[in-house]
Order: sequence, then C-alpha cells, then structure tokens
Amino acid sequence: MRVADLVERHAPLLHLGDEHAARQPMIDQTARTIGPAECADGERHGPGHYPLDIAVHRAIPVIVGHVGHTVRVVANINFGPGTPDDDELRLCGDVSDGRRAVELGISPWYNSIGFARAGAKSIAVDTDAERIAETRRRAAAAEVPVQCLETDLADLGDIASTSCEVVLAAHTIGDVDDLGRLLRQVHRILKPSMPFVLSMTHPFDSVGSEHPYGADERTIGAWFTALNRSNFRVDHVIELGASASHPSPTTLVLRARKEGS
Repeated sequence: MRVADLVERHAPLLHLGDEHAARQPMIDQTARTIGPAECADGERHGPGHYPLDIAVHRAIPVIVGHVGHTVRVVANINFGPGTPDDDELRLCGDVSDGRRAVELGISPWYNSIGFARAGAKSIAVDTDAERIAETRRRAAAAEVPVQCLETDLADLGDIASTSCEVVLAAHTIGDVDDLGRLLRQVHRILKPSMPFVLSMTHPFDSVGSEHPYGADERTIGAWFTALNRSNFRVDHVIELGASASHPSPTTLVLRARKEGS
C-alpha cells in the first residue's frame, strides 16, 4: 500500500487549505511522488549527505499572485537536497507583512533567512551555538533581522502562545526523543489552523533485507499518530526523490495544521 492510498482512505486529510493563487493547480491534494526530473537535481540524500555550509539558495522572495488587492509572498524555503522549493510546493503560505515564522532546528539551508527575506518576523531555534552564530552572520550579510534562540527544540517558552503563522522543521527533528513534548510546544505557539511543516529522510529509503522498515526510524504511521495525539491534522503528504535507479522515495514532507485553540 502506498502512502497515497492511506491518505485517500482518511477523509479528514482531504480537506485542504488553499495556499495557491487563483487558477494555479495545487501541487499535492493527497499525496504523490516527485521524481528527480521535477527537482533541482537527482541527488539521493540523507543525513550523511548534508554539506556543512550551503549558501542561501535565492535572494528574492517569490510573488505568487493576488488575493483581492493583497500581494501574496512565498519565502524561498528548502526542504532537502534535490527537492523543490516552497515556491513550487506552497506549504508554508504567505509570511510577508511581519507574520511570525519559526525555523525549528537550523537546517543546512538556513530557512530562517528565507523567511526574513520574504518579510516575516523570523525566529531560528537551535541547541548548537555555532549554528546560531552562523545564522546571525548570514542574517547580517543579508541585512535582514532574525531572532535566534539557543535552546532545546522543545523549550519554546520565549515564544508567545498562538503567535506564529508557520513552524518549519526541515530534517531537524527526526531523532528527537520526546516528540510528544516538542509537538505540544509547536501546537501552543501556532495560531489556530496554521501549519507545521516538517521534512525528513523517508522511512522507506533505508529499507532492505538487512534493515526492516521502522528498525531505526519512526514509520509514517508513527508520525501520523504523534501528530494526531498532539491535535494536528495532516493535510499534505509529499514523497520526493524516487527514480528508475532508486524506486523508493528519499524524502518525506508533511504539513499538519493546528486543530483547536
């Protein structure tokens, strides 16, 4: 059974928020696999493939259309090496005009800089002092403000409740021990119905005769269960990186919206 089959059989996952300009198709209404022909390159990826220092991928936010008389701006956000950016996937939504956006765990793509360039009140949260210092250096070079919090990823007490429009974790929370505590904190700081977007190495990527599914990583079912228990509703499942030479997807991207207040 494919993940798409799983989503199609669960009606709540079909009620998607429209993050798109008029007349533009949605990238993923349930779930699908995007191969390397649709990506920047066909590079297979995983935690061991991340370079230590990657330049900010674009300097200019993408204007995606108008809602009434308001221009909607999508930040240039990277979900992993060789994957489409958010100007194609449209998962994070409009973060312009000072909307608060959180990068939960500083990724190799420094997505907090992308949020800030698009006009967000950008916050970067990480436990590592060097990544925090590098984010500050890049923000200064880009001449954009980014608030940096050096703290545990589940310790978000410096961020006010129901104050954020989006939280993004790009390949940063896959190994978190107390996932439930982290998700409860993310739920607390998000405004109602706002998205938590997370990407990770696909659980299928390492499956083989010597490595059964779920042996060392959370399964897709485990992610769904954890998010549901923390009062999130998954509305997008995107599987990336499958090709003729590597038939299993390499990256999993989920978007979950905050339910309740």
